[in-house]
Amino acid sequence: MNAFFTFSNTNNLIIIAVLLLLLYSAYFATSNSLKTKLNLSNQSEIEPKEQQYILYLLFFGITIPLVEAILEIFNVRSNSFLIPNVFVGIILITLYLLCTRTGLFVKYINAVFLFCFFGYLCINIYYVFFMHFELINYIGLILIYFLSYFVLKNILHYWLFVITCLLLIISSYGFELIPHNYTIILICAIILTTTIHTARHLALIETRNKFLFTNMIVHKGNSLIITTNQSGEVSFCSESVKEILGYNANEVMGMGFWELTEDPEFVGKAYHNDYVDDRLYIRKLKCKNGDYKYIQWKDKKYSEDVVIGIGQDVTELVNIENQYRSLIESAADLIYEIDLASTITYVNQFTEKTLGFAKEEIINKYFFEFIRKDYVDYVVDFYKDIPKEANEYSDLVFPIVKKDLDTIWVSQKVTLKKNENGEVVGFSAIARDITLVKSLEIEHYNRSKKVRIHNETLKILTSQSYSNKDTFNGILRNILKIASTNCSIDRVSYWAFLKDGIRCESLYYFNSDRFEKNFVIDKERHPHYFKNLETGAQIVASNVYDNTITQELCFEYFPKNNIKSLLDTPIFINGEIIGILCFEKIETAIEWDNEDINFSRSIADLIAIAIESQLLLESDKKLSYKSNILTVISKNTYKFLIDKNTDEVLKSLLDEVGKVLNVDRISYFDLNSDSSDYSQKLRWIASENGFWIQTRCYKTLLRIF
Repeated sequence: MNAFFTFSNTNNLIIIAVLLLLLYSAYFATSNSLKTKLNLSNQSEIEPKEQQYILYLLFFGITIPLVEAILEIFNVRSNSFLIPNVFVGIILITLYLLCTRTGLFVKYINAVFLFCFFGYLCINIYYVFFMHFELINYIGLILIYFLSYFVLKNILHYWLFVITCLLLIISSYGFELIPHNYTIILICAIILTTTIHTARHLALIETRNKFLFTNMIVHKGNSLIITTNQSGEVSFCSESVKEILGYNANEVMGMGFWELTEDPEFVGKAYHNDYVDDRLYIRKLKCKNGDYKYIQWKDKKYSEDVVIGIGQDVTELVNIENQYRSLIESAADLIYEIDLASTITYVNQFTEKTLGFAKEEIINKYFFEFIRKDYVDYVVDFYKDIPKEANEYSDLVFPIVKKDLDTIWVSQKVTLKKNENGEVVGFSAIARDITLVKSLEIEHYNRSKKVRIHNETLKILTSQSYSNKDTFNGILRNILKIASTNCSIDRVSYWAFLKDGIRCESLYYFNSDRFEKNFVIDKERHPHYFKNLETGAQIVASNVYDNTITQELCFEYFPKNNIKSLLDTPIFINGEIIGILCFEKIETAIEWDNEDINFSRSIADLIAIAIESQLLLESDKKLSYKSNILTVISKNTYKFLIDKNTDEVLKSLLDEVGKVLNVDRISYFDLNSDSSDYSQKLRWIASENGFWIQTRCYKTLLRIF
């Protein structure tokens, strides 16, 4: 024992102890330095893997007998250990088979394997220190020591094992259990192996820390990670499924995930038919407590049969989006979005309902396809200049064409859509239906325009003066043509009211600029129509086929002339109907308004004035005619009384009477009372402005030509 603590041995022990101390200090310094990078001190560096120990049993059970057989073949050992090692191999393989078939052995595999390991270590120590020298025993001991790092997963256990082995070998040096040079070789081998283990351990610390950090993110983060095969069976699920959906990881394995979450869009293998890597999509999944959550998935194909899905709980975002969408969808305004290419990217339900199109018929269509053609350029110009400072446009009013080709007017408010970089990517618009307001505005404008045209037409007609030589027919034609041309009425006509019907005295065609007349509508075939005319009220038929008064005319008159709208105005003279003014529209029906009705009355009054003027003119002409005749008679009567030359007086009388009466010939016959014969004594001929004296006998008649 004293020899063990000699000066030489003491120096060697001190050197070995110092080396071990430096090695241990280097380990702790490096280890602490790496641990400060990530606070994972409460995590085990690596947990034992039962599968690894099971595989060790299999491979050692095969390798140990195999190696021993080789040694036996080449006579490396002085004594044969083939049978014991074969027996050991059989035991290890038996344990392996039991572990693969019995759960009880798997539960205690760690203890079983460690027992086998330390048992085999003790056997090798015995052979090294207490049996005669065998090189293979030393090699086996070094290999077992080398494997100790992989068997003892806890680093503290490993260092206890290292210290124990060093103490054992140092003790053997003092007790000279083996030659000193062998002891030194073993110590150097242990130091070298420990150095390798330490270097590997220090190199793996940061990798292990990263692994643990990744493991924390996978299992403790806010992401749900699963891996599936092509059939959709889940082979891995992160522990975060418990916090997100309430299920345990084991519950969702296989097809359990889809059965428990009741995903209605799960299609199994069909999902891979149109698979797109890194595609984002959202699924509504059922939680364990019965609630539903929205998970946004991003899939990554790891291999042909392995797909990794990373899910994020976006329930709150979806709920906010749904609330926002609900507000938009329930809004009584047209809300839509378009991109810079003028393509519609979104419309709300009210827009679909208002336009009559389905969403699929609107999305990805050009915005200008729904604008009335005469306003397209106007709207295009509005969008051309993007405001640099303001985010909003001024209000824009324009017409939109619905699916049934009706037009609605909208007042639009536009804002710019920008991405995260502040770049303009499109437009958001809110439009309100102002069709009623715009219709009233247009109606007011059209009414004002129509009234102005009517007033100008009446001004033209009333400002015209007619000479005594103008006939009623000429005046009537002028009135009808001006009324039709200025007011764009297809047919304007005047009908004389007769006892048995009405007769067209003049009809003007606006499109062909021509007149016609002498059409007759008899009273016998149209009694209801004439009964209403005789009341003196206007007949206003915006649609002649829907008006009960004009039903009798729908069989022949309207279809023959393609008449769609009719406005009849009776013309009165001295309280009696003498005629009808008729406005007619062809091809397309129009709605006669108060302005049209009043204008028709005004034109009828003008025609009545023209008729009365014509009657007055004719009366004046008749009075003048009669006055001239009476003057001639009075003048020549006086001549008969004072002038004895009857022939001269008679010639003068015939000449003046012929000119006043404006006849071609006048003959004078003398009666013979005895024979009762007439004899022509004089004949005045207007064309010759003279007399023929001729005596002829007539027994019956005096004629004046």
